[in-house]
Amino acid sequence: MKPSMAKSVRLLIARGLILDFFLMVSVIWFFSFTPGCGRKGPPVPRGNIQTEIVRDLKLAYENDTLILRWSGNNDAELAVFAVYRARRSLIKTECQKCPLEFEQIADFDISGKSVKTGYEYIDRDASPGFRYYYKIRAANKYGREGADSNMVDFAY
Repeated sequence: MKPSMAKSVRLLIARGLILDFFLMVSVIWFFSFTPGCGRKGPPVPRGNIQTEIVRDLKLAYENDTLILRWSGNNDAELAVFAVYRARRSLIKTECQKCPLEFEQIADFDISGKSVKTGYEYIDRDASPGFRYYYKIRAANKYGREGADSNMVDFAY
């Protein structure tokens, strides 16, 4: 190997070591000064719903009508209850072990109401021959939904 070639190989190795060292220091510095240690739990996005989950959803059948009833709280951030429904035929042609496919059937706006304690939704679109499943999600004024309520069902 020529002396000039050996010198350039040594320079390349030295430059590679310097770059490796710089990269390693940069990575350590980045992770050392990055906020959030993860000890306090998962991060919560701004405007995330902090209200109580609806736990007392009840279903009543009165005068050929399905009526959902639940209670709420007076949280100022609470704006909407989203009502979801799934249905399965009472005739056993559908997959009974498949997951339920819920669709949103109503937005129950409560942002203008002064008393936020008890709520009621009447499902006027239910028809006989199906088992209906319902759940509710509360949403805040930023549009973020909370977790599902308890699920209720009724064979119509």
